Amino acid sequence: ARRQLEALDLRKGEVLYLIIDDTKVRKRGKRMKALHKVKDPATGRYFFGHTFVAATLYAKGVTIPFRLKTFLSADWCRRENRPYRKLTDLAVECVDALADVSPGVEVVVLFDSYYACDKMFDACERHGFIWGTTLAANRNVFIDGRKRKVGKHGRWIVPRAAHPVKLGKEHAGSHRRFRAVAFDATLRGYRPVRVVFSRRKGEKKVVALATNDRSASASRIIDRYLYRWSIEVFFKDAKQLLGLTHYQCLDIDAVTRYVHLVALAYALLT
Repeated sequence: ARRQLEALDLRKGEVLYLIIDDTKVRKRGKRMKALHKVKDPATGRYFFGHTFVAATLYAKGVTIPFRLKTFLSADWCRRENRPYRKLTDLAVECVDALADVSPGVEVVVLFDSYYACDKMFDACERHGFIWGTTLAANRNVFIDGRKRKVGKHGRWIVPRAAHPVKLGKEHAGSHRRFRAVAFDATLRGYRPVRVVFSRRKGEKKVVALATNDRSASASRIIDRYLYRWSIEVFFKDAKQLLGLTHYQCLDIDAVTRYVHLVALAYALLT
């Protein structure tokens, strides 16, 4: 990852995106180590498998696998006498790791609502990174000193105050038209943020985005967050083309080595 980042030769004024997400792998082997109950986000059902927290870098149209960490459940760590780290702790480690290799350009960290917590915000701001995230519908934000429920307020304000936004070249196109409205707000009543409520053309769902870059326009905030999709493409390619989910190793350390080799193969092909 370091070598690929150097080869991109990023200059001052260019943007490097650090994108963090997790992927789940279903496994049925009863002797496989560190299996835990996982919720399928598509169906809402539970299965046994592994969870990996991944971080990719994105710049100049290139996706670079940066870190791939295996999540170990609290029960398994207790039995095996290993240190337990939450998914959010693994995500924070990804942010801290980039601080050591940052090439001196603007860094934007993108993650979804699951990782939108104080420890992630603090880690990004500690290193001078901009962060961008979605907010869950049941989350509270304070706008003009009044507490608002994100989902309810978004559904109310978008039809009344939203206006069309123009996105950058990479995301321009008829299928990327949005209407949005932005506000200065605070999270938990003390963390200043810029919140955007947006809706894509032809859809009913309202999405709330938040960032610590309070000078950014609604179009800029949406444009940045759309780059998060590149990690979904990475997961799809790694699973379908490089066998990320095909491991049969019983030992969890062997599983970790396997997924690292898949990420290395992806990097070499890139």
